[in-house]
Amino acid sequence: MTAETETIESVRAQIVACEQQLAALREKLRALAAEAITKAAREAGLGPQDVAAIVGRKSAVSRPRRGVLAPKYRDPVSGRTWSGKGRKPAWVHEHIERGGSLDELAVA
Repeated sequence: MTAETETIESVRAQIVACEQQLAALREKLRALAAEAITKAAREAGLGPQDVAAIVGRKSAVSRPRRGVLAPKYRDPVSGRTWSGKGRKPAWVHEHIERGGSLDELAVA
């Protein structure tokens, strides 16, 4: 073994030891937090279901889905439509490149 290899192995061993120490500290902190929560719940007269209801994950409020947007532009050749939101479709670009205007494609 070379000096570099021994150093690498030494650092790896230190990393493993530090990770084990970190895991032990996290577990200790978790136990202390659980103890504090239990004590506070008892003092407040709360049962496990009460604590679970308070601490439990609340579901995210979902936004109502938006409906399909009404078309603002129609391709006179193919009948395809575009709402005017987002990127312009290829047929709009082609129409403009041929000298047409976006107003000509507007749905009445």
